[in-house]
Amino acid sequence: MLDLLRCVLTATLLLSACGSTGSNRVSTVTLKRVVDRGTAAAPLHQISFSWDFPDRQEVEIAGLGVVGGRGMIESYFTPAKSLEFRDAVSRKVLLRRKINASGVAMGGGNEPDLPRESEFPQPYRTGKVTSPTFADQIIAVIQRYYPAGFVSNTSSGVIQYTTTYRSLNLNAMQFHAEVAILIEQPYHESSGNSFRVRFIIRDRPRLSSDWRYRDDRSSQAILAGQAFVDTVVQELQR
Repeated sequence: MLDLLRCVLTATLLLSACGSTGSNRVSTVTLKRVVDRGTAAAPLHQISFSWDFPDRQEVEIAGLGVVGGRGMIESYFTPAKSLEFRDAVSRKVLLRRKINASGVAMGGGNEPDLPRESEFPQPYRTGKVTSPTFADQIIAVIQRYYPAGFVSNTSSGVIQYTTTYRSLNLNAMQFHAEVAILIEQPYHESSGNSFRVRFIIRDRPRLSSDWRYRDDRSSQAILAGQAFVDTVVQELQR
């Protein structure tokens, strides 16, 4: 009864889903923001949420992987109708939080500029998975460099984290360049459990609205994009 009253009070104050996971301490999942960013044919939510499972060091978020028992994501795109948190070992569902849109994106195009997996070229960088909660490291790096957000997808046991585009710093003022990344883990090679990063580098002249994706890109954009991806790979392994 105490757990139930505590859950009701927490849900009322925080607009959270909560529940007992076997002790007197209540676990919570709090949706801080929900915005519709898709279409009727292809629903997509942009959400900000946090979670706190005080009796667990690790939990699994469906579609995102195993993370620490407490955390927050500022900008995440998902077509799902709910967030699902599971036991990291048994994968038993601990909590579900229904996603209800609270607003509509204002101004400009409604859909985010998220490249499809098929748009990423084959060249990639690889690195070693450094911890059981490696998804935490991926999310932290993405949020540092891509505050506009990311989407995730699971295919054949591999989780893919795809970002929006971010601007690159160029010395050449006549060009504007951007880069998007796709992180895949686990990515298995002969050397063991790894991840890989694929990327799209694009640029355009300042007075043009047409992006260039192939050999007509400036060398400055290509070099800046490759250097940025190398930095991402290094930070993922810290």
